[in-house]
Amino acid sequence: LWLLDSSKITWNYNDLKDALIAYQLDNWIISSKTSDDAWYFWPKTRKKMWDEYESMLDQIKIQNQIDTIHSQATAKINTLMNAIWNPKFWDNNSQTKALQQILKALKVSTNLKVSWSFWDKTQTAIKRYQLSRKIISNFYDDWAWVYWPKTKETLKNELISIYETSLLKNAWLLAYKK
Repeated sequence: LWLLDSSKITWNYNDLKDALIAYQLDNWIISSKTSDDAWYFWPKTRKKMWDEYESMLDQIKIQNQIDTIHSQATAKINTLMNAIWNPKFWDNNSQTKALQQILKALKVSTNLKVSWSFWDKTQTAIKRYQLSRKIISNFYDDWAWVYWPKTKETLKNELISIYETSLLKNAWLLAYKK
């Protein structure tokens, strides 16, 4: 709908006529500049422009819905991730349990038991997650099993993507996501 671009409109009659003819040619409404219906704002031209305008409005509406869902997913996951501090070996708390639930949901470790205790299987699950996402290079890396900012950020972004995809599927918008 470049005709609606106000920066290109000179309001000169011939420019407007040429723009309309170019639009009609581009959209196969007329076959040549000399066609009898060239430059007339007749029903086919009006219908085509209206359809494009409605399509543009639909795209804007869909993008707004996608943006809203992304904001909701980000807010929910940020709240979840902010509740998990930096669990340490043998910690017994809800943050450890939340981290274990996330790792289990991501199928990082099939034998991870969800409990309140940070134990060796939790440590191994974190290492597996870090290795699979290339956060660490091996199990003996200095940052292996440490729930440090890079691990937390990677985990947060992955969870946002998963949750957002779920919300988009429920809203029938997944195909429109760019």
